[in-house]
Amino acid sequence: AGHITGVTSCYWLPGSENRVVTASRDSTVRIWDLNGTKHWTGELVNLQIIKHKDGSGRRTGVTCVTCSNRMIASGCEDGSVQLWTRDQSKYTRPQLMNRTAHEAVQNGICSMAFDPDGRLLATRGHDGRLRLWDTRKFSEPVQSVDMSWGQRRRAIPCHLFQKFSL
Repeated sequence: AGHITGVTSCYWLPGSENRVVTASRDSTVRIWDLNGTKHWTGELVNLQIIKHKDGSGRRTGVTCVTCSNRMIASGCEDGSVQLWTRDQSKYTRPQLMNRTAHEAVQNGICSMAFDPDGRLLATRGHDGRLRLWDTRKFSEPVQSVDMSWGQRRRAIPCHLFQKFSL
């Protein structure tokens, strides 16, 4: 079975031609095998479900996802960023988490992207901030820029690593 609400984000899993990661407001990130199907239903094979919780232990919707060669990063409605690494063959719990990465305004985080080597992570929140994080020291952003122009807050994707070198 798949997500029980709409997919908010999708990303190819690096190093694999046939695996994709999806996020949803149902509080999950799912890893799919695009080559495998279940014989009796024809549905895609869901390899893993990664469940997200807020600071109170309740579900929090996942608004965006991105991947590096070693990590899956997820941005959530509560403004948190959760970084997952493999433990054996599964992603079992977040290795790093920042519950206050962005304010929980209008569904928290709208986009994120890793730099090519996976060390830096850019996040854009509906709080009007673009933040750059070093994944080795995840408690405070390396840089934070106010991107809100007055009262209008717009979702601006984090594609800066594809166009600029830092």
